[in-house]
Amino acid sequence: MFLNESQKKQLKKEFDMEPWTFEQHLGEAVFIPSGCSHQVRNIQSCIKVALDFVAPESVEEYLRLTQEIRRLPEDHRFSEDRLEIKKIVMHAASSAIREAKAQLSCK
Repeated sequence: MFLNESQKKQLKKEFDMEPWTFEQHLGEAVFIPSGCSHQVRNIQSCIKVALDFVAPESVEEYLRLTQEIRRLPEDHRFSEDRLEIKKIVMHAASSAIREAKAQLSCK
């Protein structure tokens, strides 16, 4: 669903939420900050490349959201943990341990 101007105004009025809407042209890249509501309408064929970044300060919030997602019915379209925050945390911890061991062995 793509919101039109009147729907976006209603969203702003009722929930004080203003989604970003913009046109992206050939060769352009767009950075959308975390938590920023946005919508994309593809005018031409295109490929989307997304990179999710989780700041260490946000891990607790993502874990809470993961628990909320688990409570959704299995057939709900958002019921799977797409961010896989636990895997991200494990990889980050493993990398930090490897780096710490490397630093200690150099001394």
